Amino acid sequence: MRRESFGLTVTWGRLPAAARLLLFGAVVVSLGMLSAEWFRPVDSPLAVWWPVAGVGTAALLLATRRQWIYVLGVHLLGTAIANVHNGLPWRVAALLGVANALEILVVASVLGLRRPDPRRLHDAGDLMRLVAAVTAGAATIAALAAAITGWLVGANPLGVAASLWPSHVSALLLVTLIVMRGVPTGAEARRPEQVAQLLAVTAVAATVFAPGQRLPLAILLFPVLLWTSLRSGVRSLGVQLVAVLTYVAVASLQGWGPYAAPATTGVDTIQGTIGLVQLLAATLTLVTVTVLMTVSSRRHAAAREAEQTRWMQQVFEQSLVGIALLCPTDDRLPIVEANPTLAQTLGCGSDDLVGRSWLSLFDGNDAERISMGVRAVAAGRAQSWQAELPITVHEKMCWIQVMVSAATGYGPEQTLLMAQMLDVTAQRDVELHLTDLAMHDPLTGLANRLLFDDRLHQTAALARRTGEPYGLLVLDLDGFKRVNDRFGHAVGDRVLVTIAERLRGITRDVDTVARLGGDEFVVLCPDGGDRAGLDALARRMQDAISQPIVVGDERIMVGVSVGIEQGAPERDPHELLQRADADMYVNKRAAACARTDSRA
Repeated sequence: MRRESFGLTVTWGRLPAAARLLLFGAVVVSLGMLSAEWFRPVDSPLAVWWPVAGVGTAALLLATRRQWIYVLGVHLLGTAIANVHNGLPWRVAALLGVANALEILVVASVLGLRRPDPRRLHDAGDLMRLVAAVTAGAATIAALAAAITGWLVGANPLGVAASLWPSHVSALLLVTLIVMRGVPTGAEARRPEQVAQLLAVTAVAATVFAPGQRLPLAILLFPVLLWTSLRSGVRSLGVQLVAVLTYVAVASLQGWGPYAAPATTGVDTIQGTIGLVQLLAATLTLVTVTVLMTVSSRRHAAAREAEQTRWMQQVFEQSLVGIALLCPTDDRLPIVEANPTLAQTLGCGSDDLVGRSWLSLFDGNDAERISMGVRAVAAGRAQSWQAELPITVHEKMCWIQVMVSAATGYGPEQTLLMAQMLDVTAQRDVELHLTDLAMHDPLTGLANRLLFDDRLHQTAALARRTGEPYGLLVLDLDGFKRVNDRFGHAVGDRVLVTIAERLRGITRDVDTVARLGGDEFVVLCPDGGDRAGLDALARRMQDAISQPIVVGDERIMVGVSVGIEQGAPERDPHELLQRADADMYVNKRAAACARTDSRA
């Protein structure tokens, strides 16, 4: 794990685990000893702040959960050693070491409660969690230390608790900041500016808390630290706060600055100094961290919005679907922007489309339907509208799949619609071709049984509404089996194709000619109410089919038998087909008998 503090990269994770623990223990012992020297006035049990608590919490936050037991053990031992050095009995020091370990455990546990990253400090909720964790940890040490010292050395429990709680709150809040993760913006100040910030805040602190200086100028620290808040990350701010407030505490206890409390003054004056220093620490920390998070969050949001805009623009430019942004406030729906794919689809340039009415791209007959759908989307009554529409491109009709929806990501001041347009002409042609194959006989191109059944039911339904009859002719070739046996199926297929062409030439466009299979054909006449007309049509078919069919060097002759039925409105169409088929077989047998008699 790599941790940055004030622009310096400390390769903490590359150290061996034992080395990290030894280094941590040495820091705890050293800070514990120095705190008694620097931050505690003579004859006063109150230290201005106790940085060991913050260091212990930071170590827990940098460690894994499995390493916590080792960190807590080292923290307990180091704190006990420091307290023994500072003059406490060993039993008191040991119990206070346990209390200190429990303190940092409470802080780290509250920060990590139900969240994957306990070091996250991005918004007000994270700051409130940090304050709550620090408050709980300080309350833990205050209560335990009061009980321990009251039991073993007869100290006033309330006085001990009142002394320890604010000193630990300031220490935990300040030092823990150094290892927290702020909002990643990528726009933080570089190292020279961070050094300048540290030098500036140090110079101001040295001036305000200089020997003999009594003017209440501590407020001058705010502008310099706000510079850090506006330009740097949370860790740089934490380092500067620790450095400044350490100097302020030491200087004040030495009798320098507006909070001066020399060692010769009374306990009440010393406690007042300590309280002022702690109040300054809390105020500086909360104000500057709040400003930092606010600025960082807005900067991060702006960066994300800019990135999203760049991403959307890239998608817009490189999309395989044609896209046009439309202005819905104009009834013409002018095009605000068009991507290259749409320009290519329409056979023009993107600049040529800007300002052009989107409705003008389509047939005028569809304009009202399109306008109604688009208005529903613009008014929020529908999320989207889509249709498949014809469009003319270079005098060629194409089919475009269109979907219109509200355009998002272009700022609240812009109300746009996004029209996605996909050329589906090829797909439509394929679908029509497949439909044609499914409905027509692949050999002759005539309607097959499926299409014929559909036409028959439609004709019967029309007859029931109008009361007009329709005609049905069933044809079966005579002698076709001999053609296949003698000349082969290839020649037989050519004969069937020729007969289909002759039948199409005889019938009208409104009639349906179908091949039901093999050498059986059927003709449906929707307005075949005249029986004489049906008989005449049957004779023309017989004459046409009986003409010789030339295939190569062969002249092939086939005949045909025809069955005729008229479809009354009340009759079932399938029964009509069966009766026509039966009539055809009667005629076929009669013709066969006639040929036999003639040969006899």
